[in-house]
Parts: sequence; C-alpha cells; structure tokens
Amino acid sequence: MRRRVLLFAFAAASWLPQAHADAEFATCRATYAEVGLPARLGDSDVGETQARCFQGFALLHNSRTKVPDWVIESLTIDSFRGTATRSKSSFAADPAIAVGHRAELSDYEASFQGQQFDRGHQAPAADAKSGQQALNETFTLSNMAPQVGIGFNRHAWAYLEKAIRGWVICGGRDHLYVMTGPVYSQDRNKVLGANKVAIPDAFYKIVYDPARGRAIAFMLKNERHKGRSLEPYRTSISEIEELTGIDFLTNRPEREQTILESNVSPMWAYDRSCDLRE
Repeated sequence: MRRRVLLFAFAAASWLPQAHADAEFATCRATYAEVGLPARLGDSDVGETQARCFQGFALLHNSRTKVPDWVIESLTIDSFRGTATRSKSSFAADPAIAVGHRAELSDYEASFQGQQFDRGHQAPAADAKSGQQALNETFTLSNMAPQVGIGFNRHAWAYLEKAIRGWVICGGRDHLYVMTGPVYSQDRNKVLGANKVAIPDAFYKIVYDPARGRAIAFMLKNERHKGRSLEPYRTSISEIEELTGIDFLTNRPEREQTILESNVSPMWAYDRSCDLRE
C-alpha cells in the first residue's frame, strides 16, 4: 500500500526518473500495465537506479547494491515452449549499465568470509524458452543476485521457481505475473567482490493471478533449507513491503490491494503428475 513507511532504505527501489522513461521501457510499462510496476515508498535516498527492459522481464537495477531492486515477469504457457538452449558462457555483465555501477563476472568469483555464492537468477532461465534472445537475456548480471548455492539456489529456490511454472502448465492458471527481489537487513557490509555486490539476507517472490484476482507471496532466507515444502515460506505482501519499502500491485484498485496484501494465501496446488521436465 502506498501509505506504508519505508523501513530499510538500502532495500528500497527508487522509481524511474523521467529522463530514463524512453521508448524501450514504455514497451515494458505497457506489458505490465494490468498489475503495475513496483514503486518506491517514501523519499529516502536509495542510490542511483536504472530501469531495464528485456524480452521476458523488466527490472530496476540499483547501482549501490549492483543487483535489481525488483524483477517482474509476465508468464503464460508460451513462455516455457521453444528450443532455446543455454550456451557454455552464458553469464555476462549488462552493457547498458556503466562500469563501476554494475556487477562483473569477477565479483562472483570472490567470496565473503570464505563462502562462495551462486549467480542467482531473479527471472529464471527456464521461464524464457520462447526464444534464444529471451533466454540469453536472463543470464545478464543485472538479473542476478548472490545466492547461497546448495540448499537455496539449487534447492528451495529452484522448487519455488518450478512450482510457479507448474501453476501455469498444470494448475489451470493461464497467466501469472511474478515479482522477485532481495531483502536486506541494516548490515551493509555483506558484499561480494571489487564492485561490492550486496549479498541479500533473503529473497521474495510475489505471484499475481489476474484471472482469479488472487496473489501468493513467499520470502526465503538466503541460507540452506531442507525439504521440498514451500508452505513455511509463505508470507503477506504487506510484510514484504514493510521490509523492502516497495509498493506492489500498483495498478490494482486500492481495495483489492488492501485485501490481497494483508493476507497470507493458502498454498496453491497443481497436478504433480504433469510433465515439468526442463
């Protein structure tokens, strides 16, 4: 909700300055008009930001953290169809973001207190099989954030990504909007590499079903997890807004926002016998 106060300025998104509202991003703005792009709550200084529009997703990159404040996708069954394949050298710095304001491949080769981190997709590659360019763009480092590998990026987070695809492919939900991003504590010293890429304490995913007018939200700590159940990670959108200072579902009516954001949704189901091979 727009009236909420900002708690952690470091985590908040700064909305796109008018100078950056170019024709390219206008296309992305139209793509997500039904749900609305996330927007900053409050007026705290959150650093320089840059909006990026890709084939399968849009994001707001933060030059202070070197990771996106938010990433938004519009998913249909066609998002997962196609013959696009990942190349051996897929990851790359974002050429549209200036050197010194972005993450580099070398940053993810570094460690923090002896721990290595994965280049964690915010918009997953498996969500962009519709075309080779769409798939390639998911490997841009502006779509990445440092994630614990075993137990998180390669476990609980991967199960959540697969579940979302399952809701579209096997769950009768033909179109979903997905919003993903980092959550930080007030400790700004957890960084990676020479460019000081911020290491989030947790990550959120918010999924909105426009046909049913339903939403479900998750927040997972950036640490090892056990088991496959996603139910323990459910939370309210309001909680995510409080922790990030970001307003979601911005184009939905105020009353709908209030209802959807205040509740913790029951877990959504899908037919697990359905073929979800990737």
